[in-house]
Amino acid sequence: MRIALIAGLAKAALIALLLIPPIQQDPGYHNFADQRAFWGVPNFYNVATNVVFLLVALWGVPALWKKDAFQQLWERVSYAALLGGLALVSCGSAYYHAWPSRTFAVGHA
Repeated sequence: MRIALIAGLAKAALIALLLIPPIQQDPGYHNFADQRAFWGVPNFYNVATNVVFLLVALWGVPALWKKDAFQQLWERVSYAALLGGLALVSCGSAYYHAWPSRTFAVGHA
């Protein structure tokens, strides 16, 4: 019964999202305060701050090989997914901040 209720709510939420119009975003949103280029990288400091996400992900990798770090396989897999997601956030955010006009913006044609 609970699973059916959760599935029904998820289905209703998805239908509601498909029926509402796209939310327009202010075009000035992508106008960053610091737009200086450095070493050929546009918006350098906005891009460079994403290195921290990658460093944190890499810092966590050695724990994957420690035998006593996780008690069960699902814990190790979840932790690896978290680290992978963090590394992908670093890449995606760096790309967006370097070229904000090239990225897909919901509600803009």
